[in-house]
Amino acid sequence: MLIGNNLTKGFLVSPQRVLAQYPQVLCQFLLVGCLIALLLGISLYDGQMLAAGIRNVNTWIVANFGGLYLWFALMVVVVFFIISLTPIGKIRMGGEDAIPDHDRFSWLAMLLCTGTGIGFMFWGAAEPLFHFMNPPYADTVSLAERNQTAFYFAYMHWGVIPYGLFAFTALALGYWGYNMKRGFCFSHFFSGHIEPTFKNISETLIRSLPDLVTIFAVVFGIATTLGLGVLQVEGGLSHLFHWPKGTGLELGIIAVISVVYLASVRLGLDKGLKTLSNISVILSILLLITIFCIGPSFKIIQNFITAIPEHFMRLPVMGLGQGNYNDPMWIDHWTIKTWSWTITWAPFVGLFIALISKGRTIRELFWGAAMVPAMFSSIWFTVFGQTAINLQMEQNLVGASLTLGNANQVLFQMFDLFPAAPFLAGLSLLIIVVFISNSADSASYTMTCFTYHDIKPDHSKLLQFVWGAFFAILCALLVLTGGLTTLHEITQITALPFTLMLILVFLRVVYYLVKDVFRGPVLFLRAPRGANLRETL
Repeated sequence: MLIGNNLTKGFLVSPQRVLAQYPQVLCQFLLVGCLIALLLGISLYDGQMLAAGIRNVNTWIVANFGGLYLWFALMVVVVFFIISLTPIGKIRMGGEDAIPDHDRFSWLAMLLCTGTGIGFMFWGAAEPLFHFMNPPYADTVSLAERNQTAFYFAYMHWGVIPYGLFAFTALALGYWGYNMKRGFCFSHFFSGHIEPTFKNISETLIRSLPDLVTIFAVVFGIATTLGLGVLQVEGGLSHLFHWPKGTGLELGIIAVISVVYLASVRLGLDKGLKTLSNISVILSILLLITIFCIGPSFKIIQNFITAIPEHFMRLPVMGLGQGNYNDPMWIDHWTIKTWSWTITWAPFVGLFIALISKGRTIRELFWGAAMVPAMFSSIWFTVFGQTAINLQMEQNLVGASLTLGNANQVLFQMFDLFPAAPFLAGLSLLIIVVFISNSADSASYTMTCFTYHDIKPDHSKLLQFVWGAFFAILCALLVLTGGLTTLHEITQITALPFTLMLILVFLRVVYYLVKDVFRGPVLFLRAPRGANLRETL
C-alpha cells in the first residue's frame, strides 16, 4: 500500500478520486471512442459518401447561419473592449487578493503559443500572398491596392477578433469558476454540479451535454491540427532533405511529436508547458528578426505603419462581410470558415487561458490575451507576408498561381531564395514541432479539467497522458485512412451549437459582471452606491 501511494505522487492523484470519477471518465471515453470508430468505419466503407454528406451539412449551416458567426465574432470584441474601459475592467480573476501564478513573459508566451501558433507558421507567408495574387475585392486593381488589401484580411483573420473570442471565453470561465465559485465547465452555466455515479449516470450525461460537445470538438480539432502539422513537417523534411513522402515518414513524425508533448505532460504545467512556450517564443522571435533583416525591411515598416490604422478603420465593414467581392462565396470560404474554427477552439483555448490568468484583471486579460497577441500576429504576417509578396514580384516565388493545395510549401519555397536556407528551414521545422506540442499538451490538460469539472494543479497526470496518447493514436489513424479533411469539416459543424451556447454564456456573464460592479439592478447607467456616474466611468 505504501508503494502504491508513493507511485501516485507526482503522476497520479489518489486512487479513490480516480474511482469516484470513473463513471464519467468511462462514459466520455466510450462516447468519444464510439463516435470516432463509427466515423472511421464509414470513411473506410464509403469515404466519398461521408465527405459529401458532411460537406452538404456545412454548406447549409454557412448559408443559414454564416451571418450569425460574423455578427457574433465582431460584437464579442466590441463588448469586451467596452467592458475593459469601465470599472468592470478592474475586477480581478480569483478575487481582489489573487496573485498571478506566472510572470508576465511566461504568461504572454503561453497565450501566444496555445491558441494559433501553428497557424503563424502555416499561413504567415501564404495568406497575404494568396490574397495578393487572388484579390478578394473586384475593385482592387493596382499593385499597391492589392498589397494593402491582402494585409487587411490577414490582420482580420489572425488578429483581435479570434484572440478576443478566446480571451472573452477565458473571462467567462474564469469569472464563473474563480469569482462565482460555480465551476469551470460550460455545463455549470446551465445546471449545478452533480457527483457522477453509476446510479445517476443518465442524469450526469444530460447535464454534461455541453461538456461532451466540447470534448468532441476538442478531440477532433486537436487531432486535425496534429495531422495538418504532420503534413507540413513532412513537406518541410521532404523539401529540405529530399526524403520521400509516405505513411512511414508521417508515422515517424507523429511518434516524435508525441514523445515531445507527452514528456511535457509528465513534467507538468510549470516545468513542461511553460518551458515549451518560452522556447517557442524565443525561437519565433529569432526567426522573425532574421526574416526582417534579410527581407525588404523598409517596405515591411512602411506597410505596417500604413496598413494597421486603415485595417482598424475598415474592420467593422470587413468583419460583417461587406464589399464588392470577386467571388460571392469568398466570405463563406474564408472569413466564416475561419470564425467557425475559432469558435470551436474557443472553449479549449479559453479554459487554458483562464487557468493561467488567475490574478489578472479583466482589463489585463483584454490587453494581454487579445491585443498583445493580435499585435504580434500583425507584425509576423507583415514580415513574412511582405517578404513573400516581394519575392513573388521580383523572382516569381510560386509561379503564375497559388492555390490552397500548395499553400503549405510557400514558407519553404521562400527560404530557398535566401543564402541561409537550411538554417531557416530547420529552425522553422523545430518551431512547428514545438507549437504542435504546445497545443496537444494544453489540450490534454483542459480535457482533464473537463473530465473533473474543475481546474486544479493536482489533476491526474495519468489521465492527461491518456488523453495525449489518444490524440496521437487518432491522428495516426486519420493519416492512414486519409480522413483529415473530413474531420476538419466535422469540427466546423460543431461551431453552430457552440455559437448558440456561447451567446447564452456570455450574456449571463455580462449580467453578473454588471451586477457585481454596480451592486443593484443590472442597468448600465447605474453607478456604484455613493459614486458619481461620470466619475465612475
